[in-house]
Amino acid sequence: MPDRREINLDLWKNRDVFEEINLQTENFLNIFSELANLISLDRLKSIHPYSKGMKISKGNQLSQCPYQVLDILRDFHPQTGFNIRLLNWFGHGMMIFLHYAPTTAIRYQKTIERISTEFHLSKTSSPWDYSQLILSPAPEQVFDVAIHLSEFNHVQLFKFITIEKCSQKTLFILTREVESILDYHSG
Repeated sequence: MPDRREINLDLWKNRDVFEEINLQTENFLNIFSELANLISLDRLKSIHPYSKGMKISKGNQLSQCPYQVLDILRDFHPQTGFNIRLLNWFGHGMMIFLHYAPTTAIRYQKTIERISTEFHLSKTSSPWDYSQLILSPAPEQVFDVAIHLSEFNHVQLFKFITIEKCSQKTLFILTREVESILDYHSG
């Protein structure tokens, strides 16, 4: 392993690496934008009246790796919040997170229990500690929402999503995942 105090001049001068990372970042941002345009605010409001719509963001330092995020619903209130997050994390993969604050978790308890077999259950004190989250064990078969809330004060489910090389196929996969989640939470 190279000495971290030394500057890797070969990497530093390799413009192609940085251009490729930038190109791939733009690809994912475009996919997220297309997906966001497919979902109506009215639908989001019918599922969660406090929805603030959708937001795309990006960064370069999530455990030293670039990432892109599409937040859907965007309510982070500590008691009533609800969010669906797509996270593309370079070096780690594509993930979808469902974050429920206590009141929302109780409201959607049956839905959470029904879909929990497809997802991992976060058992971290912070829903934003992604490095710890991805080390979580296999999906829970059954868990008690009330007991989980008493220990963690939120419920967060997540899973990895296998994407395709083709942007349109990846958009289709992500759209299907999000639509399925929205359907589960409708009416």
